[in-house]
Amino acid sequence: MKRFYVLLFALILILSFNGCTGVKSTVRGLDNESFLSFYSDKSDLTDVEVRLGNSETFSAEVNKVKRNSTNFQKRPNGKVYSINPGTHEIRVIHNGQIIYSQKFFISNQETKIIKL
Repeated sequence: MKRFYVLLFALILILSFNGCTGVKSTVRGLDNESFLSFYSDKSDLTDVEVRLGNSETFSAEVNKVKRNSTNFQKRPNGKVYSINPGTHEIRVIHNGQIIYSQKFFISNQETKIIKL
């Protein structure tokens, strides 16, 4: 009878330890997107029209350059716009005139800062 209780106890221990899975971890990759940010120190530039290639057009808000900013190139503040990574031809239009035009490549999770 003692043997039966020892086996029952051992079986309960095995089943209880099998039920505990411990810490679960998940792995997730970075989203497949890149970012554009527009800056200018001109007061009349607030909104511009942005054309990526021949297909995508959107309106963008122009962020103001902070003169005392020491980390302007490393960490942009203000509004950013999500685009797909890859090669793009961009045209920035203000009052019907092209004020910026360039072909560029942007990597995944990279932010391209465009100074107008």
